[in-house]
Amino acid sequence: MDATGTGNPTFHLLSESLELCIHTVLYCRQLYPASIFAPVTFLGLQIHVCRHDKINKYISDTVRVASEGILRGDIDSVVLTFFDEEANRFASLREGRTLTGGSQTNSAGSAQLSQLTASPAKSPRTGEFQNGILERFVFDFDSSLLKRHFQSTKPAAGSRGNDRGGQFPSKSLSNSFRNLLLRLTTTPPRTYPGSTSFRLGLQLAEVTKRDVEENQVLCDALTGSEWFEEEKRNIYVARDRGVLKPIKSVVSSEQGISLEVYVEKVV
Repeated sequence: MDATGTGNPTFHLLSESLELCIHTVLYCRQLYPASIFAPVTFLGLQIHVCRHDKINKYISDTVRVASEGILRGDIDSVVLTFFDEEANRFASLREGRTLTGGSQTNSAGSAQLSQLTASPAKSPRTGEFQNGILERFVFDFDSSLLKRHFQSTKPAAGSRGNDRGGQFPSKSLSNSFRNLLLRLTTTPPRTYPGSTSFRLGLQLAEVTKRDVEENQVLCDALTGSEWFEEEKRNIYVARDRGVLKPIKSVVSSEQGISLEVYVEKVV
């Protein structure tokens, strides 16, 4: 049994938490009508989840690849970026290998779904949303810590024993994700242009060819997925124009997780 995968309780907690964090931000940012969201209960909190099939598939497919890569230390961060499609171009971003949701006809982050917006928002002030980037929410993991934890909990070759990676997550980790979701529900509202859409990106860590080959989910995403395309640049806000605001930290030494969540806004 690997330290990751569908049989690992930590994998399930991480996947569900990340997925619901993304839905929560979409709901709070009112990118789509409230009528296409439905309430669900998770960790004792009421969370609103988008019911649109394409949006759900786009988010769940991204999170599935992300969670597997995060627990192996192959992925540094998950990035939810809001942008104005009418601007038709992105800011200059930092270099690095990146997986982003594609813009083909079945991509939930593309123009087609921006039409689900309830009504056009007010026009931005001149220069406020330069280069199309409005805001991004970043879930930044310590990939080196996760990689060391993964290597230390991975069973030896030929071993059939249970590995420590399959332990149930600590109560403190569950509480930390609960507090993160609670914090996201209280983020101040922001008005977007009516042509706003969103995109999900995964920033890869320094991975070797062998790392990718051993992570079948990541390998499939890089080579044959309908949702992902590899880019040398990502839709990051330029550092000299973005203001960072920390949201919450999630730390668990038992699971090797150290997560910093922050929002970056254009000024």
